[in-house]
Amino acid sequence: MKIWKLMAHDERPAKEAFAEHVARGYIAVGWTEAGDMAAIKPSSVDDIKPHVYATFEQKKNLNGPPSLWSFFSLMQVGDYVVEVGDGKRLGVFRVTGRYEYLEPPSRVAGYAHVRSAELTEIDPDALWRACGEEGRAFAPKENPQGTLVALKATAAAQEILRAHEALGSAGAARTSDKVVPTFAGWDAWSTSDQCVADWQDAGEGLEWLLPAGAPKSDPQDESKPGRASPVPALWVYLDTPLHGLHRVSFALVGEGATLGIECKVWVLSQHEELYRRFIASPPFLRGQAHEQVNKHSFRVEVRGIKHAVALRGIGAPGEPTLRAVFETFVRYVLASHEGSPPPSLLPIPPAGGPSPGDEPASWVRDEAAMSEIDQLPLNATEKLVLAKARIQQSDYRARLLERWGHACSVSGLGRPGLLIASHIHRWTDCKTAKDRWSADNGLLLHPGLDKAFETGLISFDDDGRIILSEEAQGREVQEALGIKADAEIRDFGRFPGLRAYLRQHRERHATKLGLAVESVAAGVIANERSATYTE
Repeated sequence: MKIWKLMAHDERPAKEAFAEHVARGYIAVGWTEAGDMAAIKPSSVDDIKPHVYATFEQKKNLNGPPSLWSFFSLMQVGDYVVEVGDGKRLGVFRVTGRYEYLEPPSRVAGYAHVRSAELTEIDPDALWRACGEEGRAFAPKENPQGTLVALKATAAAQEILRAHEALGSAGAARTSDKVVPTFAGWDAWSTSDQCVADWQDAGEGLEWLLPAGAPKSDPQDESKPGRASPVPALWVYLDTPLHGLHRVSFALVGEGATLGIECKVWVLSQHEELYRRFIASPPFLRGQAHEQVNKHSFRVEVRGIKHAVALRGIGAPGEPTLRAVFETFVRYVLASHEGSPPPSLLPIPPAGGPSPGDEPASWVRDEAAMSEIDQLPLNATEKLVLAKARIQQSDYRARLLERWGHACSVSGLGRPGLLIASHIHRWTDCKTAKDRWSADNGLLLHPGLDKAFETGLISFDDDGRIILSEEAQGREVQEALGIKADAEIRDFGRFPGLRAYLRQHRERHATKLGLAVESVAAGVIANERSATYTE
C-alpha cells in the first residue's frame, strides 16, 4: 500500500473542503476542465499535459499532470491519504474506490476527479512523522509542493497502518513500545485531552457561511470545577445578521451511549411568522423530530428550536465529523430562514426514537442514512456508488464484522481494514428494510471475492460450497481474485438464514453460473456442477 499527501483544496478553505470529503465519503483533486481521465486513457504523465495546459496556465500548474496521473493511475484501493490544508494535517483517509469523474451538480467541493474514501481514526501528525522527519517525509523525486505527493512508506508508518487495519475501529492499541494514536470511539474521545481541542477547531470560522458582517463564531469550554460529568461542557455560539434570527448554538451533551450535540436555532420572540416557519420545516435529521424550547433571554427575548444529533456511529471521532455537523446545520438554518426547502441533510443516521416494529435500532439508523441518498442530485449509478461507500461506514458492516469474527466469511483473512460488507441479494433489489439490513443477507469478503461475488463469477450452494462460473474456472482468474476451487463459507451451519438470500443470488446469476433457473428456485443444483467446482 502507498501513503499520499493530498491538498484539501486550492481555492476553498481547507476545513470546508475537508468537511465535505468526510460527509460525502470522497477525496478529490482539481483540474476538472482537463476532462475524464478514464476517457482519455493516458499511458503516462505526458499524455495528460495537453489536456491540462489547454485550459490552465502551464507555469502555474506544473504539478497538475503528475497529480492527476498519480490520482488516476498510481493510487490504489487500500492506499492511505493524509489530507492537509491551512498549515495543518487534517486527517487520514483510506481509499475505498476507483477513480471517477463526476458531472455537476454532484461534484465534490467543485472538483470532478474523485475516489471514494473513508476517514480513519489514525492521527495524521503521527503517521506523517512516521514517514520521516520534518521535510523528509516525501518519497524520492516527489515535489513537496505538489497537490498529490507520495510519502515514504517507512517501516514505522507501515506498522501504524497494519495496527489500524488489525484493530478496525477498536481504538488505540499498543504495538511494540509505541501507541497507535486512535480513539476507541466517541466515548473515549469525549473524556480525552483531544476533545476540547477538536471542538474548538471545529467551531471556529463558521461565520463564513453567513452574509458578510456576521460576528465570528465563538466556541467555548464552560466546564466548572467540581463538574460531575467527565465530559466537558462545550458550546459554540454563532450570532447572525439575518432578519429575525438571533443565534445558532451547539452544545455537547450527555455521556456514553447518550453523547450527542444539541443544535439550536434562536428566533427573536416578536418574529412569530419566522418561528412558525422553523417549526414547520422538516427536521434536521430524517425520522427525528425537532423540539420547541421555552423562551429565553440572551439580552433579548428569543424562542428556540432544538435538534438532537447522537454521535455514536456517525463517523470517526474528532474535528472533521464535528465540523460536518456544524456546517450542515448552519446551511439547514439558512435554507429554512429563506423559506426554501432545506438542502440535502447530513448523511449520518439519526439515533434514538422509536424503531418500526421489532427491527433492531441499527437497521433504523442505516435505513435513515441511505434514505438521504434519494434526496441528492445524482443519477442512479452515482447513487449506487454512494450507497456502496456508505454501507462500508454503517452499523451493518460493524454487525458483519462481529458475526464473522473480523475475518473474511470464506477465506478467513483476518484483516478487517481490507474486508468489504457484501450484500448477497443486492441492496437495490431488496424490498424491505429487513432484507437490506439483515445480517443473513451479508458476507464479509476480501476485495477479490467481493468483486467475483458481486458480478456473478462465483456463488455458493445451499451447503455453503462455492460454485464457479465458466469464467472463474481458469487459473489466471482464480489467482488474480483470490478464488479457491474448494472454498466454502466458514461455519455455514451456524447461519441457516443465509440460504434464502444465496438462492436469490444464484437465481440472479444463473445464466453466468450455468444453472437452470427453475432448479435454483427450488434449491437444487445439478451434481455435475458440484463436480466442476471441486476440481
